[in-house]
Amino acid sequence: MLVSLLACDPPPAPRERAGGSDDVARLHGVVVDRYEVDRLSSRTHLEEAQVDRTTGAVVGETARIEVRAEEDPRAIRATITAPKMTAHLKERTVTLSGGVLLVDDAGRRATTDALDYAAPTDDLASHGPVRIEGENFVIEGARLVGHPRGQKLRVEGPARSTVRPAR
Repeated sequence: MLVSLLACDPPPAPRERAGGSDDVARLHGVVVDRYEVDRLSSRTHLEEAQVDRTTGAVVGETARIEVRAEEDPRAIRATITAPKMTAHLKERTVTLSGGVLLVDDAGRRATTDALDYAAPTDDLASHGPVRIEGENFVIEGARLVGHPRGQKLRVEGPARSTVRPAR
């Protein structure tokens, strides 16, 4: 896996550093590309981010992640947004929190309070209830778990589904 920092806006006027550490960089307007086997797998946009160079931890605000299609990296398979993102680059894990919205290329929408993803094992799990809305259905359950790269996600119970006639 290769992670590259594409661009960031210049920071605003200098502020006093929290903790006074030179190991923490504060960035604004950040774009991070994630590559797997020479293929762009995701692009993350953050309004603001703090990167701890020692631990590899990234704490970002107003995150938008574009998950790219395996067969065509220009195509976006899903977009995930959240007010806060915490990533650990060495472990290749990310936690999104503050109200997560996932919209796939078919227009289905999943919402939950927080979501964890571990890239090495392709494990995804929500921290609580999930709601998934499609063109003619709604599913609500205790949590969402699965393996996104393997396109295997499930809603754990108790769960409830409602199907409406197609429009």
